[in-house]
Amino acid sequence: METWIITGASRGIGLSLAQQAVAEGYQVFGLARSVPDWSHPNFQFVSVDLSTDAGLQKAEDMVRNTVQKAAQVVLVNNAALLAPVGPLGSWSRVDITKALQVNVGAVATLMNAFHQASTQAESAMVLNISSGAGKRPIAGWAMYCSAKAAMDMLSLTYAEEQALVGSNRQVYSISPGVVDTDMQAEIRASSVEVFPRVAYFKELKSEGRLASPEAVAKQIIQFAKAQKQQGEVLQDVRQW
Repeated sequence: METWIITGASRGIGLSLAQQAVAEGYQVFGLARSVPDWSHPNFQFVSVDLSTDAGLQKAEDMVRNTVQKAAQVVLVNNAALLAPVGPLGSWSRVDITKALQVNVGAVATLMNAFHQASTQAESAMVLNISSGAGKRPIAGWAMYCSAKAAMDMLSLTYAEEQALVGSNRQVYSISPGVVDTDMQAEIRASSVEVFPRVAYFKELKSEGRLASPEAVAKQIIQFAKAQKQQGEVLQDVRQW
């Protein structure tokens, strides 16, 4: 049975991915701070807060132990923080550290554990849920944009390393487009002073132009099933 490990699996894209992966017959381990309002015999929930050292250690150990036992395994780094929102100069040191740990440090840590534990796996794939924000600057989102750019480069570099040694491990950094999640609600609640483009995101919601988490998750599942070894590392759901 294929095994999926998904961070941020209690809501939004992460929860939809967990539900659809289970529907495909996979064993799913979901990591998140809050408990999802959903359960299934093939879904095992692990309560972790990736912004804490203890939580990240717990997640790292869980990934390592799970991957070592799996013949076919997929790691989905989906958990992310939007905060701190606002122009550089308005953030606290605590918010900066927390954002970097969840959005970059946890991704690198879990990929590192995944790599070390997957030496005997028949197939091993990392899917990093990135964002178009990592490809262009957005005022008020400097930390989030920087983190997603780091995720893209981490994915590209890991793919290069695996190609050099002829490994069958795959990695993709996927931009899901603008999706109707709790993060979008958080974005719309921002003031124009801290996020100048807030009106645009309100328009996307009012005009029904947000993709559903379920639709995006289905596309990602189908992409993973296709095993596109020769595809580009940086992917965008809207171009599939």
